[in-house]
Amino acid sequence: VSTAARRLLISLLEGGNSAVLDIMYQELTRADKISMQRSMRFFRYLGEALRAIPRTVQGFQQAVHQLLPKAHAELSQVEVRRKSRRVSVIAEKSRVGQSAGLEMDTHVRSVKNACELLRMVQLFVEGHHLNMQNLLRSQPHTRTSVDVVSELVELVEFLQPHLQDGLATGARHLSLLMLQCLQTLTELVQGPCIANVVLLTGSNLVKVVDTLLGTLNLRQMMTEGGPDRSSAELPFF
Repeated sequence: VSTAARRLLISLLEGGNSAVLDIMYQELTRADKISMQRSMRFFRYLGEALRAIPRTVQGFQQAVHQLLPKAHAELSQVEVRRKSRRVSVIAEKSRVGQSAGLEMDTHVRSVKNACELLRMVQLFVEGHHLNMQNLLRSQPHTRTSVDVVSELVELVEFLQPHLQDGLATGARHLSLLMLQCLQTLTELVQGPCIANVVLLTGSNLVKVVDTLLGTLNLRQMMTEGGPDRSSAELPFF
């Protein structure tokens, strides 16, 4: 249900639908008790979903590292059988790739869902919607507040050291997740939203981005799929 609701919101907000954003803001900031509880539940869900992304990334990486040796060993056996002319290479490599893809499908889907969540947050502030930009940082009308902007900064900090490993294995999904996270943060400060700008400049984000720019060529590595070209034969890369 949450996935369907998330995709519905994305469809409604694509292209910067300011009318829908205005309605959302009004609903999320109503002062009556029921509306406040509804708003608290929404932001609590958002915070918990963002904090769950690191576990998704760790599960994805663990699965990749467990599956790669197995898949490469099977591909090597295909080559051995090819040399003895006992096997159709295309059919066998396709079988290995499909098997690996089935094992990775759940993890890949989880990472893609995380990207969708970040895209949804980005669309909440599309078109420099200042009220929503501030609301995602703080909800002063409720008893508890979830700082979505800080949660995203912490996510970038978490992803940065894991990103090199993801690219080295040829798995590009982590780089796409990082790119979406940075795009979402960019939308949160555009306008500019001064309070969000101050928050980001006072965090470790600048240091993390400097590290990314200094150590990773994301575009090249995403295009080449990492140093191990044989990984390109596996569908989750």
